[in-house]
Amino acid sequence: MIHVICGLMGSGKSTYARKHYKYIVEFEDFGRKDKQLQKAKALHDKGKKVAYITCYPTTTEMEYFKSLPDSSVRWLLIDTDLKQCRRNIIRRGRKSDVDVLKTRFEKNHELLSLIARTSISFERIRVFETEEKW
Repeated sequence: MIHVICGLMGSGKSTYARKHYKYIVEFEDFGRKDKQLQKAKALHDKGKKVAYITCYPTTTEMEYFKSLPDSSVRWLLIDTDLKQCRRNIIRRGRKSDVDVLKTRFEKNHELLSLIARTSISFERIRVFETEEKW
């Protein structure tokens, strides 16, 4: 089974996955979406339960996930508010984030819009407690 873990940048996707999964496939480990997807396919074909981390699925990713039986894909949304995501991005201090901090924040607003309009039936997961709602 593939658990597709989506959410804003800094929402806690990797944090959640590290706590709940043995097999984690995230973009940062591969540098290319096609390589990330190939790894997930290989693990899935071996019957492994895979955490596939993406902010929001690309068209290619969606085509693959839709090609699988519904029982093979679980959609999770790490439901973290924008303020907490900003704090997390700053706190983790990755050079790749710091160099383009404004771009990261802008991208989160775009992602928020995509997620708000999606037809994907996400299970919502809270990693960080907050009173703020999307």
